[in-house]
Amino acid sequence: FGYPHYLHQEVFASRGVHWLWEDVICQYWEWARSKSSVFPHSQAMTMKPALSVMHAKAHSWHCQILWGGRWQDGAGGGAGEDMEQLFSYMSRWGVTTKHMIPAAREDHITEAILFWNARKIERLPFSLYSRLTKTRELLLAVEKDLCDLQPNFDVILNEEVLLSFKENLKSIAQSEMSTQSPGSLLSDAAQYFMYKNQALIADSLRGYVSTTTEPLSIILACDDLYQQAVQFSKKSGDQHTAMQQLEARLSSLPLDATEEGKKATINHVLLKLQAEIEVICLMLKRRHEAIQKSTTSSKQRSNLRKSITADKAKLHRAIQKYCNVQELLSHNEQLPMNEEDITNGEFPWSTLTGRHSTATKMQLLAADKYNLKCRLKEEEVLLLQEMKSYVLFYRKWIASLEEDIWAMQSKIDGSNVTEAGMSSSNVTEAGMSSSNVTEAGMS
Repeated sequence: FGYPHYLHQEVFASRGVHWLWEDVICQYWEWARSKSSVFPHSQAMTMKPALSVMHAKAHSWHCQILWGGRWQDGAGGGAGEDMEQLFSYMSRWGVTTKHMIPAAREDHITEAILFWNARKIERLPFSLYSRLTKTRELLLAVEKDLCDLQPNFDVILNEEVLLSFKENLKSIAQSEMSTQSPGSLLSDAAQYFMYKNQALIADSLRGYVSTTTEPLSIILACDDLYQQAVQFSKKSGDQHTAMQQLEARLSSLPLDATEEGKKATINHVLLKLQAEIEVICLMLKRRHEAIQKSTTSSKQRSNLRKSITADKAKLHRAIQKYCNVQELLSHNEQLPMNEEDITNGEFPWSTLTGRHSTATKMQLLAADKYNLKCRLKEEEVLLLQEMKSYVLFYRKWIASLEEDIWAMQSKIDGSNVTEAGMSSSNVTEAGMSSSNVTEAGMS
């Protein structure tokens, strides 16, 4: 990330750029945040990160929700792929410039870039009008799509409901990204159950860590296991402290806190896995549709197929986890799991009482449309501001040019008057000279 980090720190931040779009911003931003202590006075981290819209389609669903440009308030309707247009234009010169000497190549590329800039300025008013027209047309289409989704929900899709869908999906995505326990998402009893069992595991791993060394673990090809055991055993003190704090609050409960916490934790994990499975299935459906409709090259189709393969593996692991967690329940409470039916969108928990009235996949569809609607409204405002700035700039420029023309005209008129005066004096002098000649002749 050396070059992007240089642009981020030294170029964009110093020029007041508000947004940083990148194809792998989900990886870069965490890395840049870890390096922020090296640049304590930099304003770079005040910028807002966003994952470019087209590249986001190849990322995981939670990555799209947390980093995607469509989910970032204030990002507008841009795709974050503006430089791709320039790269597409410049790529045509590679065939010819690679045969040139360095000096000729530099001149040729410079002229091409200057032409690109001049053409962009010349076409700017037509481009702004075209973008505004398309934005308004797309905004009407998205509003119609939201209305078409209404029959799939038991509630009215107003602003408040759509925002709740958005926040719910963000919390699911954050819990998916996080390797830590959900914490505040669990009840006190559930947290007590988790901390107690984690502390027992950490205590048992402490014996393994004390009897094994890192060189020995490398020889035995279990160094990854050793490192994980070391990290987990270090949490033992924190788990015991958290348990003591929770025991004071749970002392008044009539039921056994451990048993109640076990049930609450199982239900919480199952709900989380249900949401994850539903979203993965939706992403698989979207990628299949993209292969048929949106792709224009074999490279795009290849990337999408790789993503589909990875998503199918994630779905298989999530279903296996769900089945394993279900074994902790009684036989009557367990649900039959068929991977083929689940892949086709038939979820065994969809008919359960107490389940959310709207499936997670429908929430994601509605939230996507709502986010696109918000971004298009922002884009409309930005385009109107750009049009206003364009007109004001050229009005001021016209006024400045008129002043320059008037000043130049004044100078021209002044020089003409001076020349006319000089011509008349020359005529007078010539007349006087001729009279003198006449007088001399008469004499």
